[in-house]
Amino acid sequence: MRLILINLAVFVSLLLVANIGAGLWIDFTANPAAMDGERRVTTPAYADKDSARKFFRDFSRVRSAFSSYDDMRREPFASETINIGSDGLRVTPGRPASSTQVLSLFGGSTMWGTGVDDAHTIPAFVQRRFPQAAVVNYGQSAFVTGQNLAALLKRISLGEPVGTAVFYDGINDVLHLCQPGIPLDGHGFTYFLDQAVRLYREQQLGFSGRAWTATVGNLLALARRLAGAEVRQASNLNEVKPSRCTDAAAVDAIADIIWRNWLSAKVLVEANGGHFVAVLQPVSSVGRPRREYLPPQPEWDLRYNEAYARLRSRIKAAGAGWAYDFSTAFDGDEALYIDSFHVSARGNEIIAGRMADILAR
Repeated sequence: MRLILINLAVFVSLLLVANIGAGLWIDFTANPAAMDGERRVTTPAYADKDSARKFFRDFSRVRSAFSSYDDMRREPFASETINIGSDGLRVTPGRPASSTQVLSLFGGSTMWGTGVDDAHTIPAFVQRRFPQAAVVNYGQSAFVTGQNLAALLKRISLGEPVGTAVFYDGINDVLHLCQPGIPLDGHGFTYFLDQAVRLYREQQLGFSGRAWTATVGNLLALARRLAGAEVRQASNLNEVKPSRCTDAAAVDAIADIIWRNWLSAKVLVEANGGHFVAVLQPVSSVGRPRREYLPPQPEWDLRYNEAYARLRSRIKAAGAGWAYDFSTAFDGDEALYIDSFHVSARGNEIIAGRMADILAR
């Protein structure tokens, strides 16, 4: 009996230690910016390494909060390189306090400006081209076209002026919807919101729920994470498999989702007196950009080229005057990518220049 009790005590102690360790690992990996910032800084895309390090130090402290309809939005934040207002939107330097002309730019982290300070985002460069206009950066990390559409609808429902709206999309829909753990009507936050709801339900159970979390809850959460969609590893695509997109029908479905969301946004904007522009954004997998310093990702290269080929055909056939293909904007010998998706200030300047030329017309 004594031996059984000793073994039982040792087992319970090891279980508690493992559960605590799982919880610490989940907390640590919840913010990958602090982990992979230095790897991005070392790429040849950054000439000023010190400024890049400042950005990623600030970026690791930025947090997100729940936002109705579009699901997630940044929390207010202030630093030398990143400033986010009370509305959860990144500040665009030089934006006039009031203006009759509004340029609303929607997208994911590439529009938000991951990798650069406030003055070198795409909206900031567009603002320089249109100093009398109010350029609003609606970009949010990981947003797919469906979330951009929801964010646009929310602006309209609140009576906020949208003016000319630009959707800068492509990367996130393919990245997230090609993962089998995320439904086709989902997005990059699906997994984490599911975990949050699970945790909330457990907490409502009172003492028993807290006891469950303290003993084995973290281990089960870790098991679910390892078995589910690991959207956190977007900067290292070899650790994420686009399994759904081995089926050509799924690739077609994702391209259709992007296209239909663009068409819906166009109808909404024009019905409210504005103009709409859709842009298929560059990704390192497509075209011939300089990328020899990035980790190889052959499976993702194949899937992105398949999805982008379908979207290019749609743009060529039916997108005249409102949908544009920027997918090869970074072709050449200049090092612009800091990872598979995000680019340096120079890359953002190139995109903003092309975008501004369209907006001027």
